Amino acid sequence: MFGIASPLILLLFISMVPVEAVAQAVEARDGNIFFISRDGSRKQLTMLGLDSQPNLWSDGNRVVFVRRTPDLKIETGVPGPRGECCQIDNELWIADVTGAKQPKRILRGHAGIYKIGPDLVLGGFQSPQFSVEGRIVFFEANTWATDGAIYSLDLTSGFLRLICVGIGFQVITEGKYKGYLIANKNMPNYPTHVHSYWLLDPVGKLLRQIGDGGQYALSRFKDQNGVR
Repeated sequence: MFGIASPLILLLFISMVPVEAVAQAVEARDGNIFFISRDGSRKQLTMLGLDSQPNLWSDGNRVVFVRRTPDLKIETGVPGPRGECCQIDNELWIADVTGAKQPKRILRGHAGIYKIGPDLVLGGFQSPQFSVEGRIVFFEANTWATDGAIYSLDLTSGFLRLICVGIGFQVITEGKYKGYLIANKNMPNYPTHVHSYWLLDPVGKLLRQIGDGGQYALSRFKDQNGVR
């Protein structure tokens, strides 16, 4: 016969019920970067009100983000905020989510020309993403009126590589092509301005066009290869 359970038994029972942990994450709020731990608690990593677009490395230890530069305005082919002439999102930074180390700047943009080469303008950073192993940061820069420039930055050597001209990219973090990239690449030999989705290897080498390069082909590729 079952009686009323004692408080001790109830406490033991509750402690045995698994608690679903949330995934670690990062967010930007009011220009500052916050780390959200598995228990749901938040830790503020930056304090200047200038930061956005955080991306957490898969090991959960570091976050890369874009910092605005009121002291450095760079003219590109794309208007800046509120239609201004210049870009102000011109630095990339990395922060340790434990807060044990001060955030570190890894790249600062510069003015330049619009021809591909060492003097190509570098500014208007967006969508920074770690490579799977965390050694490289990929990002896009607002460069021309109709196209961006997609780069890789080696965090060990500081080497900056222009991977391709395009609009948008994604680092694949799971599935058959884990560590590879998808880029919406410019097709310069077409009579009109055309982009196509391509698969790139982990060092940014173009491998092949994804199907016919369109949005439907991209969706099929993701479904077939476990890409989210």
